[in-house]
Parts: sequence; C-alpha cells; structure tokens
Amino acid sequence: MLPRSKLHKVMSRLIPTEKILYGKKVTSVQQNDEGALVICNANEIYHGDVVVGADGAYSSVRSSLYKQLKAK
Repeated sequence: MLPRSKLHKVMSRLIPTEKILYGKKVTSVQQNDEGALVICNANEIYHGDVVVGADGAYSSVRSSLYKQLKAK
C-alpha cells in the first residue's frame, strides 16, 4: 500500500501530466493483444500499457479486474 499523497508525488514526477487522468468514472477495464483498454462512463476509451487504479476502497477498477479473473 502506498499513501495517496506519495503516489501523487511519484506520478507527477515520472509521468507526463497529460497521461494522468483524474475525475474519470471507469466502467470497464479490458486487455487485448495491444495492451490495456479503459472505458469510462461517457464512452471515453483510453489505451495504454499499464492501468493504475487509484480510486479508493470501493475501486471500480479492481472490481472490473476481479470479474475478469474469476471468469477465467
């Protein structure tokens, strides 16, 4: 576990600001041959190599990933 304040500091130093998205409501996280796919509630779709779900104790990102793991 990493305190949120430290996570923000690390992310802001190492990752370009346009790559960090705040205030998004994630509805689904998927994986394909090209990497990760994140779908948000406004039908916004984001592609990337890594998804960091820092959305708290009732994480929708974690929930989406667990559903996929259970299905396998």
